[in-house]
Amino acid sequence: MSGCLLLSSCDKSEDDPFTGGDNYITSFVLKNGDQTITAAIDEDKIVVTAPATFSLASATAR
Repeated sequence: MSGCLLLSSCDKSEDDPFTGGDNYITSFVLKNGDQTITAAIDEDKIVVTAPATFSLASATAR
């Protein structure tokens, strides 16, 4: 009985965005060959400004 009570008390809504206070990553770099662009994390959005020729499919984060 106590096992059922413990499992039901750990209910966490999957619809809520993360609202924690430990968001230390504010930017990162995407690299594809010789091209490098900087991406930023702003609140709950990832902002990437890249030229049309930059392929995100084969880019790696650094």
